[in-house]
Amino acid sequence: DAIVAMLHAYRDGHSNAEAFRLALGVPIERFDSRFERYLNERFETAIASVGETDVLEGMRGPPNVQTARQAVSSDPSAWAPRMALAQGLFAEGNLQDASRQFEAALELFPEYGGLDGPLWYLGQIAHETNQLDLAEDYLANLLTVSENHLAGLRLLATVRRKKGDLRGASSALASTVYIHPFDPNDHSQLAEWQASLGQWPEVVSSRQAILALEPTDRAGALYHLARAHLRNGDTVEARRRVLQALEVAPNYEEALELLLEIRSAGTP
Repeated sequence: DAIVAMLHAYRDGHSNAEAFRLALGVPIERFDSRFERYLNERFETAIASVGETDVLEGMRGPPNVQTARQAVSSDPSAWAPRMALAQGLFAEGNLQDASRQFEAALELFPEYGGLDGPLWYLGQIAHETNQLDLAEDYLANLLTVSENHLAGLRLLATVRRKKGDLRGASSALASTVYIHPFDPNDHSQLAEWQASLGQWPEVVSSRQAILALEPTDRAGALYHLARAHLRNGDTVEARRRVLQALEVAPNYEEALELLLEIRSAGTP
């Protein structure tokens, strides 16, 4: 309600200070002071762990395990050296020790939303060690602080598929196309999973996306789109698409068989 009231105040030409006073009933200086106090209390541990420096300081370049370990010993509450140590151990394949260090980093800065945060590595480690429930938890938590984490979404989809949760896997993979819509592999895998679930309208959309990306195998893309239209009950569009496939590849056996199937369904 306060945000809407502020928007009305801005519409009426009021300044920031006036908008805050009208909507919240407090001077903007008081609001700023209370908000700063809230931030310092809410993120006290994280703020202390990164100090006055750039969050990524100490993490540039290949992590040196020995140097990072010395830095962690010197200041166990410093987040960047802890992450550098964890990443170095991970690179060496020492997953058990790396996991402990990533957990410690997570306690220091649980809200970190970067692409290289502890939750991402912990999800990978749990997946590699076949702890699928734990991997799913880590990756789901990762996406609450970094919703555009493309690799995290793909790995979450893989984990759920391995667990037999095809619907959950499909839901995770479907989110990737809103982040990076130009990967035909994501659309193709998604179409296969949607087909297994009988979600034919969604399959049509996925197959249309593949065709729009101008694939090398255009005839194949048209054939699969025609098949999706047929399963979705649209024989007219199915016939149009399969004929387009045959224009590209006249001897396409599966497309010829699909055309016969369409005709037997009542479309001349």
